[in-house]
Amino acid sequence: MKAHPALAVGTEAELEAIGARLARLGFDVDWSQRHNADDFQRFHVRDPFGNRVEIVWPLDG
Repeated sequence: MKAHPALAVGTEAELEAIGARLARLGFDVDWSQRHNADDFQRFHVRDPFGNRVEIVWPLDG
């Protein structure tokens, strides 16, 4: 399995706003795993070089 970077945001609103902005810019934002972890919500996106990047909102933070 390959590793990928994860960037944390402070609020659910930030998570949704970043996802929406990336989608408007033409990135394929994948929300399919948003609720599959107990401690955070997330989405994945690929950068222009094809690297997978995870954006997370820790539920305790």
